[in-house]
Amino acid sequence: MAGVVAKVDLRDPRVGVKVVLADPPPAGGKGAATDCAGRLEVPSAVARRQDFAVAVNASFFRAAPRQVGGQPVPYFVGNCGMPVGWHFSEGQLRARPASDRLRATVVVHASGRVTLHPGLAALPPDTRSAVSGNAMVLEAGKIPPAEGQELRHPRTAVGLSADGNTLFLVAVDGRQEGHSQGATLAELGTLLKALGAHDAVNLDGGGSTAMVVKDSSTGVFSVVNRPSELASGLPGVRLERPVVDVLGVSLAPEAPVK
Repeated sequence: MAGVVAKVDLRDPRVGVKVVLADPPPAGGKGAATDCAGRLEVPSAVARRQDFAVAVNASFFRAAPRQVGGQPVPYFVGNCGMPVGWHFSEGQLRARPASDRLRATVVVHASGRVTLHPGLAALPPDTRSAVSGNAMVLEAGKIPPAEGQELRHPRTAVGLSADGNTLFLVAVDGRQEGHSQGATLAELGTLLKALGAHDAVNLDGGGSTAMVVKDSSTGVFSVVNRPSELASGLPGVRLERPVVDVLGVSLAPEAPVK
């Protein structure tokens, strides 16, 4: 198993956490359309536009494919996409869970506090951002049973310490022989627990799994894990999958010393 972990101190007043659509509709557009909350974009482009210090892909989503070389291709930049769990960002509810299994949710409150919820039926009134995964992989320090989820895949996850002060962003590579097979949900929960998390949510994974980090000295944004997505028509070339939304951490500049 190989991957990358970002550990975020939520007590740092410079830190801000939020969920954003990768490419939101223009102001006054149909933001709540049933099939197009926004358009797909790669996480590194979103991180650069939002100036995130670190960002990961977020929602499971649906997108209608187009035919490319006789093959259906849903993941292309600019395609309409729709989260299939909770998505709340920029003051708007963009999506609700399509099924009960998509209610494991990361909530960022107006105060900046982050909470994780196993089966959220309604968003808290002070929600500033929210995004859903398909399972809790760690709940109150325990790893829930995950029957039928024994396969290893690339994984993206968000974890939170018991005191709520530390956020963990995890990108586990997978489907790459000789590098990393990926993780089962139970293995992902075990990893998060070992890192110090008390609760953790599994977000969209597979070819979508990507973590982007900004180099503070150069301003360069880089994908720091090794995505499993392969370029169409370019054998062996790995690339970011365009996604519908991103969970990012911003880092405000320090105030000058007077």
